[in-house]
Amino acid sequence: MWDWSIVMRKSLLRRLFFFERTLELLQQGDSGEFQVQEAEVWAQLGVAMQSTDRASEALQAYQQAVQLAPEHHACHANLAMLYGHQKDFKLASEHIGIALRLDPQNESYLAVLDDLEAQLHADD
Repeated sequence: MWDWSIVMRKSLLRRLFFFERTLELLQQGDSGEFQVQEAEVWAQLGVAMQSTDRASEALQAYQQAVQLAPEHHACHANLAMLYGHQKDFKLASEHIGIALRLDPQNESYLAVLDDLEAQLHADD
């Protein structure tokens, strides 16, 4: 029998680090570092929303993350996938392009680009 309380505890402990660090930064007033942590919180929220089929909320969370931390390539890639699913290939291409400029060797991002190009040509 699987003990879900152990799984939940580990998950909560991982999240606790982010909350504690965010509180520390707020108390110190270090807005630059806080911005990076806030972006990570938005990114994680995006993943949670995307995982629960809440695409519009995931889009908003990822947009917040890249606004705070434009170098967050995983959020750009996730935005590309969500925009591709919505058939907004202009925005999808823009975000996967940014993700690839930031992490050009990422095979997952190259696969997303291939998928977007295949969808674009399938609609022709």
